[in-house]
Amino acid sequence: MNCIGVALGIFWATCTLPQQPAPTEKAPFCNVVRQAGGVMRPSRKDTPESARYMNRLGAAYRADCK
Repeated sequence: MNCIGVALGIFWATCTLPQQPAPTEKAPFCNVVRQAGGVMRPSRKDTPESARYMNRLGAAYRADCK
């Protein structure tokens, strides 16, 4: 931790914490879907394209994660 401070009538300090390396791994698909609340279903308001996409994601989840 690095801190820089100045005392001119009041004390003012700025500290910076060491940067943590960003994770480089991808989260497994099954864990991401489970964290999001399970299989999502298309809404009646979805476009046909987005409904097909949601159905493909649901099918992939059911095939790979059960």
